[in-house]
Amino acid sequence: MRFALPWQTAVPLLTVALTPFAQAAGVSPLIMALVSLKAGNLFLLPQQSPYYLTLYYGTEERAFSHRDARPFAWVYAMAVLAGFLLSIPYWRALGLVTG
Repeated sequence: MRFALPWQTAVPLLTVALTPFAQAAGVSPLIMALVSLKAGNLFLLPQQSPYYLTLYYGTEERAFSHRDARPFAWVYAMAVLAGFLLSIPYWRALGLVTG
């Protein structure tokens, strides 16, 4: 969804659309909302992040190129995924994930 919609639209849509499935799988709606919010903030294309574009154009395109930033976008995406996976035992301990 993030390739077609801005994060402000994609996150609520994902949360509302996937929450019934998450609840059926034993996942709290809170976790579904947190995952949607964090995953919706990823950017793999420059135009997907207003923060990135602000920094890019705020430095008058001289601090870095899109090509320079691309590896950091992938590292950020992997860090978010790792954070989700590492959080599962904690969420289970809190009773937010039962499935």
